[in-house]
Amino acid sequence: MLISRRAFTGGALSVAFGSQLASPAFAQDSKRAAALAAIRSYGQAHLDHFRLPGMTLGVTTPDGFGTVLNFGYANAEARTPITPDTLFQVGSISKLMNAAMIHQFAGEGRLRLTDRISDLLPAIPLPRGNAIEVQRLLDHVAGIPGDAPAFPDGGLWTAYAPGAHWHYSNTGYEILGKLIEHLGREIVDAIIADAVLGGEFLDR
Repeated sequence: MLISRRAFTGGALSVAFGSQLASPAFAQDSKRAAALAAIRSYGQAHLDHFRLPGMTLGVTTPDGFGTVLNFGYANAEARTPITPDTLFQVGSISKLMNAAMIHQFAGEGRLRLTDRISDLLPAIPLPRGNAIEVQRLLDHVAGIPGDAPAFPDGGLWTAYAPGAHWHYSNTGYEILGKLIEHLGREIVDAIIADAVLGGEFLDR
């Protein structure tokens, strides 16, 4: 039976350390150590199940504790271990940053999550008469394609009414990136680096 990474995570992680966190998280050093051991066990199981060369897990708690758990290799052939200096492709972590920026703009009153994208960004070629709201894009329930360009020849299309189904969409978050640029009047990388990352990575 095939199993997705999301399904594996939902099942294996809850089994691995759900019992460790039944009481207030990491209230005592012994519970913290036990929970970390369970998370490390989960991480290794995830690595083995999906035959990944390596990965890193970041763990933080409300009381300020933080640590990083490394698994496998940065270079499997050379058996080079992952270190604090190992760089990973950011991938869809950028979606979290886009979402954080959209919520910040909403908190500042620059937009509402119920606003229609076609009203905010009329240049995006969405289907005429669509009711796609900002929140629909954030939730991957807008009905637009998963990996189409934001400005395809002939315009974008929808597979179902907004809110009817969940479908992971890179295109939806590309549109949100365009919205961030429109509201922030700067390229999205610079806006996020300044507002979300405190400018730390702006010049790197």
